[in-house]
Amino acid sequence: MPIGYTGDPSEINAVAKKFFTHADTFKNHMGILEGIKMEYAPAVQGATGNAIQQAMQGALDKGGKLHATFMEIVDALNTSGATFDSQDQENASQVNKYNLNF
Repeated sequence: MPIGYTGDPSEINAVAKKFFTHADTFKNHMGILEGIKMEYAPAVQGATGNAIQQAMQGALDKGGKLHATFMEIVDALNTSGATFDSQDQENASQVNKYNLNF
């Protein structure tokens, strides 16, 4: 029989917060790369300049998609943590409604 999640929902929320921090740092680094891209634009012209701009824009586009995926993961973790906590509370109330004087 498979065993579901047995940890504390607060652990999931903590992971979501930590993962969000890393995703936010990643987004900040993408902003730095965008700034570098803009700095190179006037410095390198012609075919080489175009190739650099295209390569950097490609990296930024892929990074943007990766960041969106990171945020989907954060949302899924937050939703899971809330769902597990809600289910835990519901199960506890089901058990507590019976007076089992052992």
